[in-house]
Amino acid sequence: MGLVTEIRSNHFLLSGRVNLANLMEVRQEIDDRLSLGADVTVDLSALEAEGFAVLALLVYIKRAVLQSGGSLRFENPSTRLRKIASVGGLVDILSLEPPPL
Repeated sequence: MGLVTEIRSNHFLLSGRVNLANLMEVRQEIDDRLSLGADVTVDLSALEAEGFAVLALLVYIKRAVLQSGGSLRFENPSTRLRKIASVGGLVDILSLEPPPL
């Protein structure tokens, strides 16, 4: 699949298109790379399209990391992704804040 790249230990880049057709495969890629209790960073800058499948994936990642005792930070969310998350009431839950100026 190749939508998840480990930049360094527990720092991942999501790239390409996440959609309903490949969501389970991307989740498995994440599961295969997560370390229990780790502090995880996920870079969202290379996502080609954002939609509700991406939000479902981000909620899944957050739940998996927190349940394992780790912490999570999403970095570089696009304005569009933050708007979609806002509609779903997920901006604060996912901590999708705009990057500092």
